[in-house]
Amino acid sequence: MTQDLTLWDLILTPVYLLILVAIARRTRDRKYPPGHPLRTYYLKGLYLKFFGAIFIGLVYQYYYGGGDTLNFFKHAKIINSAQGDSISTWISLILRRSPDVDPSVYPYTSQMVWYNDIASYTVARIAAILGLLNGTSYMPISLLFAYFSYSGIWAMYKTFATIYPKLHKPLAIAFLFIPSTFVWGSAIFKDTVCIAALGWMVYCTFQLFVSRNFSLKNILVLVTSFYLVAIIKVYIILAFVPALGLWLLLNYSYKIRSVAMRWIVNILFVGVVASGLVYFAGKFSNDLNEYSLDNIAKKAQKTQGYIYWVSDVSDGSKYDLGTLDGTLGGMLSKFPQAVNVTLFRPYP
Repeated sequence: MTQDLTLWDLILTPVYLLILVAIARRTRDRKYPPGHPLRTYYLKGLYLKFFGAIFIGLVYQYYYGGGDTLNFFKHAKIINSAQGDSISTWISLILRRSPDVDPSVYPYTSQMVWYNDIASYTVARIAAILGLLNGTSYMPISLLFAYFSYSGIWAMYKTFATIYPKLHKPLAIAFLFIPSTFVWGSAIFKDTVCIAALGWMVYCTFQLFVSRNFSLKNILVLVTSFYLVAIIKVYIILAFVPALGLWLLLNYSYKIRSVAMRWIVNILFVGVVASGLVYFAGKFSNDLNEYSLDNIAKKAQKTQGYIYWVSDVSDGSKYDLGTLDGTLGGMLSKFPQAVNVTLFRPYP
C-alpha cells in the first residue's frame, strides 16, 4: 500500500482548517449578520464538508488502500514534479499538450494512465494547481476542494432560499446535510468539482435571467462552470439544460399578458434549448452515446458490475441492488434502492 498521507498532512491540515474557517467566519459575518435566517447554516454545512474530505481521505488511505481520490492526487504529484525540471514543461502538462507536440512532457505522461482521459485529468490538473499552495499534500488539497465545492452548493442553496424563503430549513437539509453530498462530494473527486460547478451554474443563471444582474463576473463564472461540467460529466448537462430551460420558461412566460407574445417566447425558449442539446449531442457524441436511451440501461449494468468487482477486490464499501438485466424496465425497478444508496451511503 502506497503511503500518500505524510507528516506534512498532519502539520498542514490544522493550519488550513484554521485559515479556511477564519475566512468562512468573516464571510458569514459580512453577508449574514445576526438575525439573518441563513446565518445558522453557513458554518455547519462547511464543517461537514471538511469532515467529509478528511474522513474519506483516511478511509481510502487506511481502509481501502487506494482508490480514485488518491489516484487523482498521484497524478497531481507527477504534474507538479515537473516544476523541478522545467516550468514550461509543467505548463504544458497543465494545458495537456500531446507528447507529439511537446516531447518534454513524455517522461511524466508515461506515468499517468489518465492523461488521455480529459475528464479525470481535469480533476488532477485542478489538484495540481491547488497543490502549489501546500507542497502538493493530499489533505490540504482536499480541504480546498471541499471549500470551493461548498461555495457552489451554498450559492445554489441561497438561490432556492431566496425563491422559497419560508423553506430555508428543509432546503438546508436537502442541500447541505445529505450524507452522500458531504462525503463523496468533498475530497479530490469528479463529483466535488461537478457539484461546485452545478451550484454556480444555477446561481449565475438566476442572477442573469431572473434578477437581471448582467455583471461580467456572473457571465464568466457561468461559462467556466458550464465548461467544467461539460468536460468532466457531460451527461449532467444533458439533464440540466432542459430543466433549466423549463425553469426560465415558467419564470418568464406567466408575466407576459399577451397570449400571442407568450407563445412566441415559449417557442423561442424551446428552440434555444433544443438547439443547445443538438449542439452538445454532436460535440460530445462519443461521451453521450453511452447515455442515450438505448444504451443507458446497459451502461448502468456495466457500471454496477465494475463497482461490485472493484469493491470486492479492495474490500471496499460494496452494495448489491440485485440483478440488472440491461433493460430500461429492469433499471427502473431498482429505483427505490438506488435512491437510498445515492443519498445515504456510506453506511458505518
